[in-house]
Amino acid sequence: STTTPVAAESDVNPLDRLATGIFVGREKEMDELRAGLEDSLSGRGRLLMLVGEPGIGKTRTSEEFATYARLRSVQVLWGRCYEGEGAPAYWPWVQIIRSYVHDKEPKELMSEMGPGAADIAQVVSEVKERLPGLPAPPLLEPEQARFRLFDSITTFLKNASKDTPLMVVLDDLHWADKPSLLLLQFLAKELRGSRLMVLGTYRDVELRRQHPLAQTLGELNRENLSQRVLLRGLTENDVRRFVEVTAGTSPPDALVAAVYRETEGNPFFVNEIVRLLVADGRLEKAEGVRDWSVTIPQSVREVVGRRLDHLSEECNRVLTIGSVIGREFGIKLLEKVSEVKGDRLLEALEEATAARVIAEVPRTTDQYWFSHALIRETLYEELSTTRRVRLHRQIGEALEQTDPEAHVPQLAYHFCEAAPGGDVDKAVEYARRAGDRAMSLFAWEDAATQYERALQALELASPLNEVVRCDLLLALGEALFGTGEMTESRNAYRQAYEVAKRLGDWERQGLAAVGYGRHFEIGETQGDTVALLRDALGALPEEDSALRARLLATLSIQVYFGSYDEWRDLSGEAVAVARRAGDRRTLVWALWASLFSGIELGLAEERLAVAGEMVEIAEEVGDRELLLQGLFGRIANSVVLGNMPVAYEAMKKHDQICSEVRLPFYAFAAELMRGMRALMDGNLGEAERFATQAFTTGQRGQAQNAMQMFGVQTFAIRREQGRLQEMEPATRGFVQQFPAIPAWRTGLAYIFSELGRDDEARQEFEILAHDDFAILPRDGNWPIALGLLGETCAYLGDAERAAFLYAELLPHAERCIVVGAVADMYGSTSRSLGKLADTMERWDEAELHFENALAKNVDIGAQRWLGWTRLGYAQMLLHRDASGDREKAIGLLNQAIDLAQPRGMNALLERSLALKLKAQGVDLTNLGSSIDTVAREVLQHHPDLKPHAAPDGTVTIMFSDIEGSTEKTDRLGDKAWMEVLREHNAIVREQIKGHGGFEVKSEGDGFMVAFQSAAKALDCAIAIQGALAARTDRVGAPLGDGGGAVGAAPRGGAGETTSAEPILVRIGLHSGEVIKEGEDFFGRNVIMAARVASQAKGGEILASAIVKELLGGSDVLWGHVRKAELKGLPGEHDIWPVRLPERTIS
Repeated sequence: STTTPVAAESDVNPLDRLATGIFVGREKEMDELRAGLEDSLSGRGRLLMLVGEPGIGKTRTSEEFATYARLRSVQVLWGRCYEGEGAPAYWPWVQIIRSYVHDKEPKELMSEMGPGAADIAQVVSEVKERLPGLPAPPLLEPEQARFRLFDSITTFLKNASKDTPLMVVLDDLHWADKPSLLLLQFLAKELRGSRLMVLGTYRDVELRRQHPLAQTLGELNRENLSQRVLLRGLTENDVRRFVEVTAGTSPPDALVAAVYRETEGNPFFVNEIVRLLVADGRLEKAEGVRDWSVTIPQSVREVVGRRLDHLSEECNRVLTIGSVIGREFGIKLLEKVSEVKGDRLLEALEEATAARVIAEVPRTTDQYWFSHALIRETLYEELSTTRRVRLHRQIGEALEQTDPEAHVPQLAYHFCEAAPGGDVDKAVEYARRAGDRAMSLFAWEDAATQYERALQALELASPLNEVVRCDLLLALGEALFGTGEMTESRNAYRQAYEVAKRLGDWERQGLAAVGYGRHFEIGETQGDTVALLRDALGALPEEDSALRARLLATLSIQVYFGSYDEWRDLSGEAVAVARRAGDRRTLVWALWASLFSGIELGLAEERLAVAGEMVEIAEEVGDRELLLQGLFGRIANSVVLGNMPVAYEAMKKHDQICSEVRLPFYAFAAELMRGMRALMDGNLGEAERFATQAFTTGQRGQAQNAMQMFGVQTFAIRREQGRLQEMEPATRGFVQQFPAIPAWRTGLAYIFSELGRDDEARQEFEILAHDDFAILPRDGNWPIALGLLGETCAYLGDAERAAFLYAELLPHAERCIVVGAVADMYGSTSRSLGKLADTMERWDEAELHFENALAKNVDIGAQRWLGWTRLGYAQMLLHRDASGDREKAIGLLNQAIDLAQPRGMNALLERSLALKLKAQGVDLTNLGSSIDTVAREVLQHHPDLKPHAAPDGTVTIMFSDIEGSTEKTDRLGDKAWMEVLREHNAIVREQIKGHGGFEVKSEGDGFMVAFQSAAKALDCAIAIQGALAARTDRVGAPLGDGGGAVGAAPRGGAGETTSAEPILVRIGLHSGEVIKEGEDFFGRNVIMAARVASQAKGGEILASAIVKELLGGSDVLWGHVRKAELKGLPGEHDIWPVRLPERTIS
């Protein structure tokens, strides 16, 4: 532990020994903190929380650790949080940045802050002073603006830590304002890769579930972003050391025991008790004290009170006024309020400083702060209500005489506390101004607190000013919207609406209705919101106005999921009104509402023109957020039209602006579009990475549909990976959660069809198909809904419904299907038309559509859909079965396989391969054994066997597995079975190597091996059976947990442990040409070898007729031929058993 050395001089005042702060113990906690700092120094930024009860030494430990950090060349910045004293929003962060800015050259500071300097300057005025001429940040929606501010501060701190490591200390976080805590959450997520350490301290005994810090800690813990370092009481030895350092002498054991017993090692209490003993002179005569049963104070207030009793009455009066000002107070303000003036005031402050009750604030002039929060709290709580109210008013009036604009939050605090004494108007006005200032800093939570405080003060007025109340409620609604507390925001707007309606104030009524309607739920129509908006429209004068346009646009979005036609009419009217009113910004808002559906195949050109107008106006008025909205419209509709160069150019510009304005919603959209491009190419790894990034960004920006868009992209990825069954639970959830979005039900029906669950696919399809698919609104989800329905309809072979879907999609044959916020695209609509025409057996039309789809998907670079188009086209050709169709289909399937294999598009690969083999007379159904598992893997990946073929291009293939492996696993248990498997595989691989075989693939106990000649293959098979028989003869040691001996004869019944476990292997051989071009000899011959092996029994070798023919003239002994029908292979086949020497028969 670190301690202050005991003074050598005998005449030193014992109280002075406390001046530098005694520090004992805490070795374990300091080790944890040092480890966190080492991580940060290594570029692995950390957040640590120092936690404990009041007085436990959190701040003192932080100070000691800060000293250590400085010795490691770390710059330490402090930010302290104060309770309810009118501190501005982000106050701890303001202190931190202000301290850093003080010592930096402007050029270096600008380099570290970058484009975020303008945002930071809004919160920290010193930045504006150091960097004059900064541009004003753009006007943004609440969540976008705050994201930009948080991102700017986070980027700055990370940049600042690159040259010199930084440690940021946030003291007393239990008193932090909510915006400061949200900024901490944001920073915590970005610490990785930085040389920045954040150390927070807080009291854990005061955190109720609803406390803002409790919510922040919950989020940090869920994401494993912080480490908790718990401080508890000092040990008895630590207490001894503390007394020893304080008294300059070794204390008696009885004293140490008494202090430790009564204080439980709480450093604050220990310090106060020892201080009292020193002041009483009892420690200086410790050797003469026989009984140390000292009176230990029972409460914090009593401890502090007894300490304050040693100060003069005048000093106590001054400190009491200071406690009302706050944890920190200035001498000028104190002098204005106190009756103690001039030198007498300085003497009182010097007395308190000497007693370590207060201390001068570093790097300031005439500023003091209480050395411990408990001292300030005790002084404040001792005041009567009347005295407290009067002092708050006096302090407020004194602040007004200095610089009221610089102290608006403090004025709001003091006058609101004084409001019961009659200063209601000032309380309301200053609280409103403080709220407005917090809004300008994106400190929505602080703003809401100030507006609520103003409303509470207003209730004390008589008569109550309803206009002021309405304005405060409107401001409160906006602030709460910024916090994301939508229910509370809507309540505030609703109250404002009712007040405005009673007043007959149509303008405030309209503003309240627009605010109430800002929040909408994806897939829902909120009846109360619609009614409120209609009522507000009815109250407006008939003439055109920006407010009318806003109300119409808001109402159109609210009715979107209930009535697509009404949305279209209302948004169109909003645009017309905004044009006539001549309000360009409102016009862009109305135009955006008219694009709300996102995708409409038949209106893509018209919507592209609307997006172009939005871009033009946004550039004209210099609003980059509106510009992003316009660019998004341009991108979406260009993709629908298949004009990818225009779409990609707009995406590039969108990305550039996103990087400048750093708005989470548009960053979310950008990540989605990157995912869409990766999906188009079939790059599934990149697509999944972008989907995850989009979801993370969307959540951070509170994008309402982040989860749904993540679902859209994950659905596509799992489909291509052949893992669509994993999406069933989530899709069912979306169906239940969003009944107004039936497109999710089309996805569920499609999943069932893909998984071969016919009854469930039919059930969902019938729900959707009722009354000619009337359940499907012609909204932005209509194209993908019809696309998925087309797939399910084709699977079910429903020609009647196919005709209806075909007629609906036919006018849009030249379009592309886009999903959601350009999260995915399903290629050319012509592919869906081709599948539907195939279902109706309208072959010529189907062929034309597939040809168009091939050309379109090539043109737009949709490799993923090019592969699926080839498969669909091949299915149609095989269905039609005209002259040349089979050959053309196999060619298309070869192309689909070549496209799918390197991209990991397993669903397309397996389906194309299976269809190709079926076209060649091979059926891949009912694969189940280890042999079949190996065969499936080989067929999927098509390994190159040319180096292992004979000169004539033939290869002999051997398949093998253990008979009854599933039963053995269940009976033996995993450990014993793994031992059997290990031994089996070693024997097989030894013989393969000895006979020149090539292990193509192995899975568990299943093997596929290739040989250049049938003779080598058969010799290897016989050697394997012989080696296994020899093993049975020689092995008798216990096996694993089963307690049996491998190789002994089996005994016992089902489920009983055996004393030995024989390994009986079945082997099959087939020879064939696997490298000939033009026909898929590979697939057929692999399946043939696998099926032959599947016919064998344990300990048996079977060979195909071709192998027997190739071995003609050899001395192989053959058993009686068996006639067998092999699954997936047409006709009857001759299978020949090899007669093994007696010694090899197990």
